[in-house]
This record gives sequence, C-alpha cells and structure tokens, in this order.
Amino acid sequence: MRWWVVVGALAGILSAAPGTHGACVYEGSLHANQSSWRPESCRECTCHGDVPLCSPVRCPNLQCDFQRGEYLRLPPNQCCPECTSSSPD
Repeated sequence: MRWWVVVGALAGILSAAPGTHGACVYEGSLHANQSSWRPESCRECTCHGDVPLCSPVRCPNLQCDFQRGEYLRLPPNQCCPECTSSSPD
C-alpha cells in the first residue's frame, strides 16, 4: 500500500499551531493523534504524531451477478461502486 506523507513544510498546507504536539493540522483543521478522517470521499487520512498520512480509499473487488440483473453503480458522493439489482437511474 502506498502512503503519501503530507508534510506542511513541503506542501504548504499545514502549520503546527502552538500546543498541538501529538495532533495534526490538515487544511486548517486540527485532528487528534491516531484519529482518521476523509477529506474527500476517495481519500482517507490518519494522524500519526503530528504528521497526517493520506492514501486513496481502496474499494473492494466486487463480483456482481450480471446474469441475475445486477450491475455496478456508483452512488452519489461515494468513492466505491456497489452491486445493485434495481433499475439504473
């Protein structure tokens, strides 16, 4: 798995606020050490010490039953597709 380390000094999007040791500041928001969040539906981040580590969301390998009328559908505001048997929109 690849991890992209977002480092404020390099990316210019982080700045450590006074008294935030053990917490991450990511795009202006403070996150507790070991907490996880999704800044976008297809990316997830975790705070390690004072460094946020972000990676793309890994979607499951779906096996839809096309013979039974199932198809892949990407729900609104979601990153990963799902199998559904209802008619397409």
